[in-house]
Amino acid sequence: MYFSSVGPCFAYPLLGITDFQPLMAELRQANGQFPIMVLDVQDKLALWQKYGENGLGGGITAMPSMHVSLALLFFLAVRRISAKAAWVFGLFFCVICVGSVVTGYHYAVDGLVAAAATYIIWVMTGFVLNRMNDANIGPVVAGDANQPRLLDASLLRK
Repeated sequence: MYFSSVGPCFAYPLLGITDFQPLMAELRQANGQFPIMVLDVQDKLALWQKYGENGLGGGITAMPSMHVSLALLFFLAVRRISAKAAWVFGLFFCVICVGSVVTGYHYAVDGLVAAAATYIIWVMTGFVLNRMNDANIGPVVAGDANQPRLLDASLLRK
């Protein structure tokens, strides 16, 4: 895998790389004043990875950030449906982008790659669905059995 990597929080426990120890020390110090719940999760994930205990939710990879990808996907999905929801999910996307780096799960480039790839896939999917609708082919969704409707790709347009 060309982009396989672990986030900064796993660099020391899994690879012995100390470059991000100051970040982790700062997070652990802040945890004494305000609970930072991700630290326990990170410790468990590192142990599971170290001892080969793979299971649902036990994998570690940084590139690309699925956190950022899903947050952007949520925003793209709701932005044409509701302006209020677009604001909420746009803010959620921003918080996830910053939070994934600040908590050490991801490098900034992981989020950038994820956002770019997600947006490209979104646009390409809209293009394909529009072409399928124009050709009157494609998946059928709920509707009158005699008059099936095709997926409405207009929500995927820019």
